[in-house]
Amino acid sequence: MDVPESEVVRVWLKQMETQRKVVTTDGQSVDVIYVGRFNDSSGGDFRDAVVSVGDNVNQGCIEIHSCTSGWETHGHSRDPKYNKVVLHVAWRQDNCSKTRLEDGRIIPTVVLDKDPGSMAEEVERVLPCQGIQSFRLAACLERLGKSRLEEKAERFRVDIQTMEAEQALFAGLLEALGYSKNKGPFLELARRMPLKIFSSMARDGEGLLNVQARLLGQAGLLPAQRGLDCTSEDYIQELEKIWIKCVPVQAMSHREWDLFKVRPGNYPVRRIIALASLIIRFRRYGWVETWRRVLGKLTCQESQVDLLPLLMVRSEGYWSSHYDFSTIQAKNGRWLLGRERATEIVVNVVLPYFIAWSRLQGEKVLTGALEKLYYR
Repeated sequence: MDVPESEVVRVWLKQMETQRKVVTTDGQSVDVIYVGRFNDSSGGDFRDAVVSVGDNVNQGCIEIHSCTSGWETHGHSRDPKYNKVVLHVAWRQDNCSKTRLEDGRIIPTVVLDKDPGSMAEEVERVLPCQGIQSFRLAACLERLGKSRLEEKAERFRVDIQTMEAEQALFAGLLEALGYSKNKGPFLELARRMPLKIFSSMARDGEGLLNVQARLLGQAGLLPAQRGLDCTSEDYIQELEKIWIKCVPVQAMSHREWDLFKVRPGNYPVRRIIALASLIIRFRRYGWVETWRRVLGKLTCQESQVDLLPLLMVRSEGYWSSHYDFSTIQAKNGRWLLGRERATEIVVNVVLPYFIAWSRLQGEKVLTGALEKLYYR
């Protein structure tokens, strides 16, 4: 019976705590200088690892399998994303094949093959903050929180002074929608589809479907742009028709987006659909003025102003049961942008932005109210 890969990972990391020198299947000695960090994207299981083989020091990924045959079974030898792997680790050797990359290079393989009974032992972990007095931890967290807020506010101050104020807020929100994996593509989308474009669309009376089509088409994520066979849906046909009629533009490629190991709720397509609803929602007064009116209430009364509904977007129609085109969710998702993500956007974008904005406007009372809300 094969050992689950998750257990092989645990045993490997436990061994690395005390013994960094390992021997490959062909007798080579390997020093693992740095075991790397978990990779939540495509490629090897651990990224930025550093290993020394003979006189060569290599930096790249470490890939882990239950059996050595997993390299071929999982198709890594045919996938260029795995060309950065510098060490293959397996629990058991069940073939004699070399670990060959897609580009033809051969990398070393290490087989752990320990007593399975040892895997039942729990790895002793010490909490980093264990033994520190709680009031010292609280003071430390408060200092770090203030430093983080100031860094973000300073960045927005620069953005407000170098681009239109509304575009700076718009770009900040799009970056937040991208999480760590798709921040870059979302910022590129903000550059290619600035807010002023949607202002002209509003004057032309274009509705939600048009905004969705424009955003998805510019992002390169419409089904026809990705070679997806799902054009029988009326909704999808309408999106494609609208995009075809748009003035010819150089759209992004769908390959610019990281769609690997992305939770359904965070899928870029769903986030873009949510963005389209926000663009319609803020259309009347504009992004800065809408938020200014809501945040201004903080200076008038000691009330708990709930900012989250302004960002939350319910899923409707096609998107109540899909997280991508032709890809049905296991269960219906009620929100395209829910309370948890809205909270993160308020903390990381809205409050730092308007602290920077209010300082530039000289509105000290609003600045103080926003800072109190941030800490609360």
